[in-house]
Amino acid sequence: MDAMGTMHAAQLLIDRYNDEYAKVFAAVRRKQRDVALRRDVELFLSGSRGFNELFRGVTFGDDGKLPRELILANLARIRASRKLAVLHPALSELLDFILFSAMGSMDRSQEQALEREVGEILTAAGDPGSSRSR
Repeated sequence: MDAMGTMHAAQLLIDRYNDEYAKVFAAVRRKQRDVALRRDVELFLSGSRGFNELFRGVTFGDDGKLPRELILANLARIRASRKLAVLHPALSELLDFILFSAMGSMDRSQEQALEREVGEILTAAGDPGSSRSR
């Protein structure tokens, strides 16, 4: 895949994950636990050793989404021949962390519905080996 194709695929991947992040943040916001989740996620982003270049300067917006353009700019600076191989696991691990952190704020039916939805998104994104339950 050429550089333009890679960046387009990266945009689509970020958008897919952003949709899921926003759903989790919205569910947690309804339980009035979003401040604690945001704090936990900010610590994850700032301390993520494996993905520190990708997440440099990144914070979640009020809508529960990552700034796509900043992630794309960070991704462009990373020296890797397969940039999607860097991006995809980073976004997936972040989603795992967010889900784990948020589960205490959701009732069981919300957890199950969100897990199903996330599983469907990840399968479509080519992440069938995810550690999440389906």
